[in-house]
Amino acid sequence: MGAGGKSETFERRFMDSVGKPIEFEGGLVHAIYRRELEPGTLIEVEFERARERPAQGLELRVDEGLLRRRDAAERGRTLRLWAAEQREARIEYSVKVPTRLHVWNVWLDERGEEPAVEAWRAWSGMRLEEDGDGVLLRCSGNPDAASFDDLVARLRFGSA
Repeated sequence: MGAGGKSETFERRFMDSVGKPIEFEGGLVHAIYRRELEPGTLIEVEFERARERPAQGLELRVDEGLLRRRDAAERGRTLRLWAAEQREARIEYSVKVPTRLHVWNVWLDERGEEPAVEAWRAWSGMRLEEDGDGVLLRCSGNPDAASFDDLVARLRFGSA
């Protein structure tokens, strides 16, 4: 099918759009959710639903500074959270300068010899529902077909 056709994966369409949101079945699909963060922002991540196979998760990255998980001794510019490993996580951005947060869905492709974490491949993409202090991410993450029930996660933003 031609450009924008239903059989063309999100991966190809995001490459054609240079990462800009694409239209699919009457709604926008995003490769990345972006939001400005102020120092002292607390990000609460709640996984509401996730398919078991392929394993589903989120990756969070900031342009400046570090993210720190409050419930684990983990910190870095990029953090990966797997829905099967925790239902929720609290992440703090405490550096003294504003930054931009980038969030995208990831999934574990176990079809090859070695499992590989995938993002922006095949049918990876997110529908966004913003609601004031947060956003609901309905993520498609698999090699077979669009399914925005693969992972449903809510992010809330507040003060640390």
